[in-house]
Amino acid sequence: MKHITKRTCFVFVILSLFVILSGCGNNGGGGGEDPHARVSWNFLVYMDGDNNLEYAAIDDFNEMEEIGSTGNVNILVLFDRKPGDDDSNGNWTDTRLFRVTKDSNTSLISSAVIEAPGLTGELNMGDPQTLSTFINYCQTIYPADRTVLTLWNHGGGVYPKAATKPPSKAICVDDTSSGDELTLAEAASALSQANPKIDIVNMDACLMQMIEVAYEWKDDADYLVGSEANVPGDGNNYYSVIDTLTLTPNITARDLALAIVDTYCQKYNGSDTTYSALSLGAEFPGEQTHMQTLIDCLKTFATALLNTPEANLASIQTARSDTYYFGLFNREFGDLYSFAAETINHVSDTTVTTAAENLQTALANAVIHHHETGSYVGAAYGLSILLPSYSEWSFYDGSNQYMTLTFCNAANGIDWYNFILRYTAYDAL
Repeated sequence: MKHITKRTCFVFVILSLFVILSGCGNNGGGGGEDPHARVSWNFLVYMDGDNNLEYAAIDDFNEMEEIGSTGNVNILVLFDRKPGDDDSNGNWTDTRLFRVTKDSNTSLISSAVIEAPGLTGELNMGDPQTLSTFINYCQTIYPADRTVLTLWNHGGGVYPKAATKPPSKAICVDDTSSGDELTLAEAASALSQANPKIDIVNMDACLMQMIEVAYEWKDDADYLVGSEANVPGDGNNYYSVIDTLTLTPNITARDLALAIVDTYCQKYNGSDTTYSALSLGAEFPGEQTHMQTLIDCLKTFATALLNTPEANLASIQTARSDTYYFGLFNREFGDLYSFAAETINHVSDTTVTTAAENLQTALANAVIHHHETGSYVGAAYGLSILLPSYSEWSFYDGSNQYMTLTFCNAANGIDWYNFILRYTAYDAL
């Protein structure tokens, strides 16, 4: 496990003073505005193209350049490329920081590189310190009222675990750095260093919109946006999202999260896609968060499933079979709302079904928006959870795998891990 150092914070204080006093350096700005003046929004993209998605990263970068930064919005991208894959745009293979500027050429990257301490050369995008350095540099040198951070790359939800290494398959795999990637815990350690707190974390990566992911990052952002299903290589609709943001720079974080969801599904209308926005923070000052209510209801539901009489396990097995699923191997990531609905349909234990109904209500409040296209319409509701069969559980059941997630920590009182153990033992029969 890698750790963030206190030295990083000291460096950013010095950098701030340097920029204020000297006003020099290559800032990648354009249009005559002061790129270091406080803006309404920072649109940060942690673009890990050091893998087989390099071509898509270049396409998405050019899509951002169609709009470019403005006096109210900074588009800041840390872009890592891979040797021997895509040879366009100078075929550079290291990691570079950009403030994206407008460019009508949709094939050629023209934004200037920012020479930032700790953000040049070949960086490991699977190292949480790289992510933390990127966030802290941008927040210090490019101050903004609100921040959206996109984690761009492959994603695997909680497969085969996302808390410890090696191996893992969480998010942001870096081929040049021996296939290193960010675990959920590592990403949380970087996100927690942000000052101010990130408003929106957007996961432009497959299968990441899971309750376990949300639980890991629940204190580090106000909204979590992503997909239960696989994401096409080109990912988000960056043109439309940035166009919305630059035209309405006073947009709230909630409304921007909704726009990310809708523009994504507009881009892939006719294909099979899912995208949703989950509220992690308080919608109104002083109230319990929808996320906390959701966790409380999930605790009750998991405990009811764990304690239901043995005779009901066959009905739970049927409910699982009828649930809408996503996954890397077969059907191990179940849509949580769908599973609750099927549990109500098939299980006779009123303690379980009442808990399932309350969980559905909590999900409907916490998932502030979900949008599906193609075959997913009416089948998915915005948030999945690990619910494997006996054979699928073999990918997750190691002592340093799923059980090491914060979500599975016995101290938090969520019995989901113990329910999985009970269910998969029954499913093995």
